[in-house]
Amino acid sequence: MTDRTPVVRPPAELVEPFREFGTATISSALREECGILKSFMVGPSPTRPD
Repeated sequence: MTDRTPVVRPPAELVEPFREFGTATISSALREECGILKSFMVGPSPTRPD
């Protein structure tokens, strides 16, 4: 097994106000306000030991 650091999640009270935003809104804001033209998320890649 590999050593993994535990995921530390933010408190629910901190995240709750952002639930109303959709991904299109976030992508648009990143493009227009921050100049990020290609925003995407990459999920975990499944791996297995050889």
